[in-house]
Amino acid sequence: IENTSWKDGTLVFRDATLPTVFKKLTEFYGVEFLIEDQALAKKRITGGVPIGNLRIALETLSGIYDIQVIKIEDKYHIRL
Repeated sequence: IENTSWKDGTLVFRDATLPTVFKKLTEFYGVEFLIEDQALAKKRITGGVPIGNLRIALETLSGIYDIQVIKIEDKYHIRL
């Protein structure tokens, strides 16, 4: 279950998988993400991700999961 806290500028997730999180970011920002490691696809998140700036949102997720986000052409690749 997720919702948006517009007051705080945050997407809030409760026990959501990373694919769910990145799907929501795709809907919000109109960019495509590719999770390259299936182990990441099983990770879950409970908490908030700031939505005011894509770079900050990705830095937040990178810090939580120790992942790399690399932009290749028009896609963001998510790697360990």
